[in-house]
Parts: sequence; C-alpha cells; structure tokens
Amino acid sequence: MSMNDTSVILRPSRWLSPRMASIITKLALLCVLVGIFYLSLTPNYSATVMSFEGADKIKHAFAYCVLGLTTFVALPQRYFVMTLTGFWVMSGGIELLQGTQVERHASFYDWLANLTGLGLAYGVSLVYKKHRTA
Repeated sequence: MSMNDTSVILRPSRWLSPRMASIITKLALLCVLVGIFYLSLTPNYSATVMSFEGADKIKHAFAYCVLGLTTFVALPQRYFVMTLTGFWVMSGGIELLQGTQVERHASFYDWLANLTGLGLAYGVSLVYKKHRTA
C-alpha cells in the first residue's frame, strides 16, 4: 500500500483492513459534506454553540477545516489540493444559494472564512507529512 493510493493516517491492522478503513473514511467525508450542505441551506438555521461578534466566521472556518482534514484522511493524496480547491468553489456556490433565500444572505466573508478553514487543514497536512517522514 503506497502513500499515494490510500489514506496517510489509517494503517491496516489486525482489526481494520485497508478496505474497511477506506470505506469508513469515505463515509465520514460524506457525512461532513452532507452536514455542511444541510446546515448551510436550511432556512433560519442558527447554531448557538457560540454567540459573539465573529462567531459565525469561526464556525465556518471550523466546519471547513474538519472537511479538509477528513478529505486528507479519506482520499488519495494526489487529489488533496484539487479537492480542497473544489470544496472552496463549492462553498462559494453555497453562499450564492444562500443569497436566494429570504431568511439567509450570501457573504463574501463567510467564503473567506471557509478558505481559512481549508487552508488550516492544508497546513496541518503539511506539518503531519513533514513530521511523519522525519
């Protein structure tokens, strides 16, 4: 199993076969994506985990960081940067869709917060790969 073909995090073991690890990580990625779409496009949805000025941007960055890290674990590394770029474009599309809803609005700053989260995930992946090879 080469690093380019499978997850860099989960290693096969007696308890977790490579196929099962692949299925689990891809299901996790799908769950994160569905969650982001649901929370982003549900009218009048407001998570009140944090409520202070700028909390919404932190929530956006956190959600997209989780998406990026899940992508790092679930997909072959040769697709990682391309997939992160696609998710950022997708998040812009979600923002535009929010602009068509009466109860929601599109926000350029939310889109930038999404980029921040994806960038953070990318940074974590670089640190992980550097320390893994050291």
